[in-house]
Amino acid sequence: PEIEITLIVEDVIKCRSLQDTTKKLMTDSLNFRPGILSDKLKEALGLKKDTLPRYIYNMRRHGYPPGWLEEAKIGHSGINMLDSNGERVPDPDEEEGEICSVRDKYDGTKIIDYPGFNVWPEPGTINETETYGSLPMCYEQRKEA
Repeated sequence: PEIEITLIVEDVIKCRSLQDTTKKLMTDSLNFRPGILSDKLKEALGLKKDTLPRYIYNMRRHGYPPGWLEEAKIGHSGINMLDSNGERVPDPDEEEGEICSVRDKYDGTKIIDYPGFNVWPEPGTINETETYGSLPMCYEQRKEA
């Protein structure tokens, strides 16, 4: 009986410890923001204040993270409006003569700033594009584009 009680007490302690650990992890994760590196993380990565993380140069080749892009996507019904003659009414955002195509639109407030990828980095940031064999910052990937 004493052994069983000891095991139960140990299980309760483990459970409390797990709950505390889970709570701490959840609280800590609320402090993380995509695209923002704390000074502590920069130090751990060996980054100087005037350099960009290597993943920024990789993003220039591979694009914005698809999961975050999906979060920013504005849904479109896919329904076309027709006039009384059965002709498609063009979207007000389309240019005259433009071929109808599905174009995703994104909520700019949900697009995360990645300095050196979609927003200009701080003045004085060292450009290591050639060092990493990367592409230069692209106009089409800029947040304002």
